[in-house]
Amino acid sequence: MGTRTTFEFSLTWDTLGWIYFQSGETSRSESFVRASWLLLQEPFVGEHLGEIYEKEGKAKEAAHAYQLALAAIGPLAFGVAGASSDRQTLASDITSRYQKLTGERPSINESRRLPNGDLTKNLTEQLLQIRTIKFGKPPNLSGSAEFAICLRREKLNP
Repeated sequence: MGTRTTFEFSLTWDTLGWIYFQSGETSRSESFVRASWLLLQEPFVGEHLGEIYEKEGKAKEAAHAYQLALAAIGPLAFGVAGASSDRQTLASDITSRYQKLTGERPSINESRRLPNGDLTKNLTEQLLQIRTIKFGKPPNLSGSAEFAICLRREKLNP
C-alpha cells in the first residue's frame, strides 16, 4: 500500500463521513472523518472534523480541530506570494468558523507557559506529534533517526 493508496483511503473515509454528516448521522460521521484526519492531516478534513464537533456541541474540540487544520495549511495560505487561491480560501473559511465559535483570531505558533514552567506545544508541533510513533529505547544506544514506513500488500517468495 503506497502513499497514493493511503491518500485515497483518507479521502474515501472523509467522503463517507461527510455523507453521514450531511444526512444527519453526526456521531457516525465523526469516526470516519477522525480516522481520515489521523491518517493524513488534510486541512479540509480538519475543517470537516471541526464542523462535526460543533454540531455535536463540542466547542473546545471544534476550535482545536480548526486550529490544527489551519496549521496543516501552513503559512503559505496567509497572503504569502505563491499560495494557491484554494488554500487561501480554505484558510479564510476556517478562520471565519474559528472566530465565530470563539470570538478570537486563531494563533498557530503560540505556546503558553504552564504552572510548572513548561511550554505547551504549538499547533505545528501538535501536528508533528500526531504523525509520530515512538518506540522504546534499546539499552546502551543513543541518537535519533527518521524512518519512512511504506505498507504494501505483496506475496513473499519462499
